[in-house]
Amino acid sequence: MSETETRPSYEELLAQRNQLIEELTFDELTGLYRTEKWGRKVILERVKQALQGSQNLVLALFDIRGLGVINNSYDHETGDQVLKTFADKLKEIVGENGLGMRSHARGDEFGVLFLGLKTEEIEKRLREFQNKRLNWETQEASGNISFTLGIVGLKEIKESEKMTEGELFQALWKCASEKEREEHRKANG
Repeated sequence: MSETETRPSYEELLAQRNQLIEELTFDELTGLYRTEKWGRKVILERVKQALQGSQNLVLALFDIRGLGVINNSYDHETGDQVLKTFADKLKEIVGENGLGMRSHARGDEFGVLFLGLKTEEIEKRLREFQNKRLNWETQEASGNISFTLGIVGLKEIKESEKMTEGELFQALWKCASEKEREEHRKANG
């Protein structure tokens, strides 16, 4: 370090650290938890808390339909607006007992981990959400958001009590993803 350079203060280092933690925990575009890095750590901690408290876990996966067409017909900024709009609506329905997340493996896939609620209750609430008209709008275009949905409860995962938090989360994600893909196949004939 040269004589003219100064070292950052403790407060500056702390602010940089906190900024980095936030970037690793939350999706920059939507503000939802990331399914990787520190966001995943938070998700797995919630899974662990639910299991320790003998609470039910329900994972719901949402796949936005037609995002590629929007990106190709307009631009990626319009597609980003669709993602933000969907994430904002998702945050409204998540409530206190849920944790919203965005998949980074597939950018148009979102998840919600619900804790302590009955699977049937969640399914009813999310099917109502799915049937509502969700609109997106930019200066150049507007449209409706539709999505396919896969929902899985803890009881559907065989031998879940033998799994680590990470294994259980992966098993929930895989099962919910299979259900979402089946819904997608049915919707597309």
